Amino acid sequence: WCQSCYDDLKETKPIQLAEVTLHKHELDKKKNNEVPEESWVQCDRCERWVHQICALFNTRQNKDQRSEFCCPRCTLEDRQKANKPEPTSTTPMAEDLPRTKLSEILEKHVRGKLGKKMSDLAQEKMKSTEGMSLEEATKAVHEGGGEIYVRQVTSMPRTLDVRERMKKRYSFKDYPSEFTYRCKCLVVFQNLDGVDVLLFGLYVYEHDETNAAPNKRTVYVSYLDSVYYMRPRKMRTFVYHELLISYLDYVRAKGYNTAHIWACPPLKGDDYILSAKPEDQKTPKDDRLRQWYIDLLKDCQRRGIVGKVTNAYDLYFANEKNDATILPYMEGDYFPAELENIIKDMEEGKNLSKKPDKTSSKTSSKKERSKKKKAGGRGGTRASGIDQDMLNASGIMPEGVDVKSIQGGGKDFVMRKLGETINPMKESFIVAYLCSKNQLEENLKVPKDIADYREKHGISSVKPGLPVVKDEPKADATEPSESAENT
Repeated sequence: WCQSCYDDLKETKPIQLAEVTLHKHELDKKKNNEVPEESWVQCDRCERWVHQICALFNTRQNKDQRSEFCCPRCTLEDRQKANKPEPTSTTPMAEDLPRTKLSEILEKHVRGKLGKKMSDLAQEKMKSTEGMSLEEATKAVHEGGGEIYVRQVTSMPRTLDVRERMKKRYSFKDYPSEFTYRCKCLVVFQNLDGVDVLLFGLYVYEHDETNAAPNKRTVYVSYLDSVYYMRPRKMRTFVYHELLISYLDYVRAKGYNTAHIWACPPLKGDDYILSAKPEDQKTPKDDRLRQWYIDLLKDCQRRGIVGKVTNAYDLYFANEKNDATILPYMEGDYFPAELENIIKDMEEGKNLSKKPDKTSSKTSSKKERSKKKKAGGRGGTRASGIDQDMLNASGIMPEGVDVKSIQGGGKDFVMRKLGETINPMKESFIVAYLCSKNQLEENLKVPKDIADYREKHGISSVKPGLPVVKDEPKADATEPSESAENT
């Protein structure tokens, strides 16, 4: 209980829990800073100890401590002896989760591509191994991996409020006070030894045609996360790429024009979706994650799903006349928070003349900054020679700080500062133009090698007969309701 809930408890009323009954005075006050040890259970046959959660052991059904427990390894041995590899449990599985039009499309696509890939690998193995039949080769390449299931477990309308300083500064341009979007969560399961295991999660935010610029008809790939248990493990990237390729094909058919990706791996110890991972699972570095997305988008280009691929810096900051209202404003993205920080510093008279130090980072210590200040004697740079305190006292502001100067056609100081900040990491802010029916011709241009590949294989950037979904399905028919977010 938190403090407020504890205060609401009555001393005279017993607290009924699953296995015990307590009173308020029996509760101890503790900080929520402990990492509890996983509970264990011992197999009654082989006497091995396994984590209760890993073995799907339900302690609430074992109150009298008399239930016999058979660990997963012994269970598999029993199935193999009885020649019944499939589970006999009546517990609902991933296949029983509600289906949607989107999940049906993605699952069919992923299964088809994976099936063909595994068939090709089986043929290669059969040819390279003397005396091996196709059935044996197929079993060998699958490595015990079962069926793949794709489900959409969240489809929620949400509203993103524009932060106060951003809204106030650009109010003269009638900048929106909010953006509406649909949050969707897609997950991938695989049946492993009779148990459906969640391997991959993806959150996307869809801003449809009802949004004002700059978010109109944009898709933001917000978060994705995975664990390495897929079998065979080498198929992980293939399956996840095919899922995203199919999703981008789906949204471009619905009329979305751009997909935005911030390739930012989590810090060590942080998790985006799946809260526990194997200790030996590595977190990709920035460059590797970027390349993972670039390889995905190149495949999309070859298939005529994506046109031009660029980055946010080259797209929005090359034209000095652009101000911050041209930037997409997405939930969880880098830009909204950084824009607010820049405007706040500007209003307080901070960092108006200082240029970014290419050798330092945001995490540079106060001690290091103090040393630089003492060595230089002034807060400015060699190029400007401007003292920050003198500049503030003079009342002379750089171009674009005052809103009136922007209204008069001056450069936007906020845009310039943000550009200086993201320039060293600009390749992480990926923008892909989708080959939608209303896309501009100039945004459909692709590199020569991609164009040659399309011509050789007869691929068009607009596929005929592509199913265009006009309306979002109703929640009670094909889309899960908000409560499905906890599924």
